[in-house]
Amino acid sequence: MKIYGWNDKFDFGKYKGLILKDVYETSPNYIHWCLSKVEWFCLTEDAFENLSIVKQYTEASGRFAILGNSIYKKRMDELQPFFDLLLQQHTEKTEKLHSQNSRSQDFFNYDYREESYDNWLEEAAGTDDPETMNDVYWNLD
Repeated sequence: MKIYGWNDKFDFGKYKGLILKDVYETSPNYIHWCLSKVEWFCLTEDAFENLSIVKQYTEASGRFAILGNSIYKKRMDELQPFFDLLLQQHTEKTEKLHSQNSRSQDFFNYDYREESYDNWLEEAAGTDDPETMNDVYWNLD
């Protein structure tokens, strides 16, 4: 999974070398396509919030909540399907990323030395009796 921020450069595809913000300004559908079709493509929260659909929906919902104006409700209804799809794709990818990071942390935080030391000595001694294990340890050739 690769996370792209608003000012990060693309390292793949037809926009390789260009900044995400610039690509979005010229071809917003390409970013939407990447979110839906490129399995490893993910956006930071900041980049996601900078997408125009997200900005427009957030602004309309905020104004509707404050003013209660039906114009904002209508705009929210128009944007809702697109916003929901983008939000779903973004949420799935960030959850997958967090899950992968969590598994990586578990792997790196595990103390393998302790387990491997205990296991080989118990196995060599044939018991978990400390006295026998001590004798075996000092008498290994």
